[in-house]
Amino acid sequence: MQKREFAFDCNRHPLRSPAGASAMQKIAQHKTVRYLSEKLPILLAALIEYT
Repeated sequence: MQKREFAFDCNRHPLRSPAGASAMQKIAQHKTVRYLSEKLPILLAALIEYT
């Protein structure tokens, strides 16, 4: 019973499962995503300042 609950928990939280974690690493290594994650806080700060 506990094993089944654990599997369900992994499905609910894909980042905790090894496959989900490696997929997220691949996405994070993508240049566009890295660029956006660097620029997004700056853009948000600018938006807040000008509104």
